[in-house]
Amino acid sequence: MFSIVLFGSCTKEGCNDPQAKNYDSSVTKDDGTCLYSVLGDWELQTYILNGDDLTSTFSDYNIHLYSDSSYLCEYLLLGESSYINTRGTFTLDDSHTEFSYENIEINSNDGNGWNPAIVTNTYSVNALTYETLNMSLISSSQPNVSSSEVIMSKI
Repeated sequence: MFSIVLFGSCTKEGCNDPQAKNYDSSVTKDDGTCLYSVLGDWELQTYILNGDDLTSTFSDYNIHLYSDSSYLCEYLLLGESSYINTRGTFTLDDSHTEFSYENIEINSNDGNGWNPAIVTNTYSVNALTYETLNMSLISSSQPNVSSSEVIMSKI
C-alpha cells in the first residue's frame, strides 16, 4: 500500500484591513502591505522644523486633502486671533512612500486676500495608516529649511 500525505498552508498573505485601499477579504494573514488614502481632514500632532519642536506654537493646525489633489491648510498661531490659510496641490506616489506638496497661495486674513506664495516640499512617508501620517522632509524649495518631521492624525 502506498499513500501520500500533503500538508499545506491555507494562509493567504496580504492586506486584511477593510479600511485600506488594497483590502482583500480572502487574506488570512496581514503582511503589512496595506495602503491607506491620505484624503480627508488631518490635525497636526508633531511639527519639528530644523531640529526645533514647534508644535506648541500652534493653537490649531488642520489640513484638508481633497480627491482632486488640492489641499487647504488652516492654522492659528498661539496667541493670535486670525487663522492663516494656505492652499495648493499634493501628490502621493503609488507605493505611498513619498508625499509632495506645492503651496500656491496664502491668506493671512489681514484684508489683503489670497497672495502668491510658492513653496514645494517633498517628504518621505515613514508611516501611513488609516489614522496617522508620519513624514520626514526629503527636500524643500525654502533654503532655510533643512529638516522637518511631521505627524498628523486623521480627524
